[in-house]
Amino acid sequence: MRYIRPENAADPNLLVMQHEGSSWKLQLLHGATGEYRERASHFPHVHDVYHIVLYTRGENEVRIDDQRVRCGPGMLVLCPPGVSHDFGPVNRGGIEYDEITFQFTSAGRLLALPFAQVLSFFSQRRIADIPLRVRVSSWGMERIRQLIGRVVTEAGSGSVMSLFRAHVAIAELFALVLEEVGTEQAADPVSLAHRNITIRYAQPLGIVALAEELGISPAYLSRAFKKRYGVSPVQFRQQLRLEAAARLLQTSSLSCKEVAARLGFADVQSFTKAFVRHHGHTPGRFSRITRRWQPVSGR
Repeated sequence: MRYIRPENAADPNLLVMQHEGSSWKLQLLHGATGEYRERASHFPHVHDVYHIVLYTRGENEVRIDDQRVRCGPGMLVLCPPGVSHDFGPVNRGGIEYDEITFQFTSAGRLLALPFAQVLSFFSQRRIADIPLRVRVSSWGMERIRQLIGRVVTEAGSGSVMSLFRAHVAIAELFALVLEEVGTEQAADPVSLAHRNITIRYAQPLGIVALAEELGISPAYLSRAFKKRYGVSPVQFRQQLRLEAAARLLQTSSLSCKEVAARLGFADVQSFTKAFVRHHGHTPGRFSRITRRWQPVSGR
């Protein structure tokens, strides 16, 4: 599904920001859901518009800010004016995304501010920085897809009220982006790493890939993370997995093998060894001990 702005479209006066004594009005240019690309164009491009892009299917490298970066389902790209980009895949294999593109205009001029400054104005909260890419939660991914879908559907119907509702959905999308990316404290790479690990601890998550997502080196991430939280990113992820394993062993009927697989351990042997080191018992013994002391409902 695609929406392309008609030349005579009149956007509502809903999302208007003040900057340097002028009023800048948001104009929705186009949007798409389920946009499938099999290859990138020959050269990344730069222009004075804003893109919000959510990758939904496929895994590949794309070009953003003169770098080849890996994107896949759940990767949100916030591309402001002046940043070179090509959202199509660099390597063989397709990739799919939802997106909206908009600009801010005032008397024929185009605004070119960072996303953080735009969202600071609309939220009235000081936001130091917003990364170009962030991995959103599964709930956030689904909600962003719904909002982009609303924007495209409403804007495509052509009526004044439908375009107004599309802008309401964009305002909701701005709020959701702030929830997912965070304010000044959450927007620094170390806090984002902590948040991403907390959300994705059961998924394959290497320190190199995580650092690349955040635009920093693996060495810096490991050093800064341990300084702030007292453990390395790898140790923090392992703690989360082993605590989740204990909960599953206490409350579910899953076998040790099933728990290990669900939490991303390579095999039962490595899971058992790590579990004993952390909890002092094998998974089987831990399950028997803890279940023995659980209250029986109805007594």
